Amino acid sequence: MSTLIKYLRSLIKVNTMKIDVAKGFRQCILMLIPLFVGYITNHFSTGLLIATGTLAHIYVFGGPAQAKLRVVLFSTVGLSIAMMLGTLTVNQPLIFGVLLLIITVIPYYIFSSLNIPGPSSIFFIVAFSLPINLPVAPEDALYRGLCMFIGGIIATLMVILTIAISRETAEMKAIKNDFNMIKQLVHNFDNPDAFQKASQFAVTAFRNSDNQLITSSTAKSKGSPRFQRILLLHNTAQGIFSELLELNEKKCTTIA
Repeated sequence: MSTLIKYLRSLIKVNTMKIDVAKGFRQCILMLIPLFVGYITNHFSTGLLIATGTLAHIYVFGGPAQAKLRVVLFSTVGLSIAMMLGTLTVNQPLIFGVLLLIITVIPYYIFSSLNIPGPSSIFFIVAFSLPINLPVAPEDALYRGLCMFIGGIIATLMVILTIAISRETAEMKAIKNDFNMIKQLVHNFDNPDAFQKASQFAVTAFRNSDNQLITSSTAKSKGSPRFQRILLLHNTAQGIFSELLELNEKKCTTIA
């Protein structure tokens, strides 16, 4: 009975450390504005398409400003193409099914190969499949793709605004992510399965931090005392991670 209760609790347990509240709020605003404007102007379907295009914002995670802009723009183009292809083939089941398979596999493969965090192919599938719930109108493919692109441009403007007003540098965000990862590992230390999953994610997270520290700093700034302190903090986080792995291998269930 106690095992069943423990299992049920694990199903409803939410790890708040994995939730980016600020990003979720920005995405909510991005989607509500086009929907509201479309509703009051009697163009709700257009507002829905533009709102779907703003999902490109979700694919933006840590990294330097150029990387964030590159990701949101590529995602915008991908979502627009997915919408146009879905509109053109929605009344041709065989072609639609083949393209759906391709749109599912390719983004997943790219995201997995490059260890890019995010929802992978989920929202590309949403964009491609949305025409199923819209009137069959292949002639509107370009219009719908353009609406998606406009939504992506709005998402890009939000990313630019976030970069402009952000007080944290890319290096400090990398360090913050490192120690948030350590916090998550410590939180799951007494749960072997959860710790194993967190450890696998931590390897990718620390690798991303390495890349972020390299790409977001100039040659001149890398010799500064500030960057050396940041690098020391990064190495300290990796050292703590190594110690946690060693304790886990020794079957320790608590951290003294």
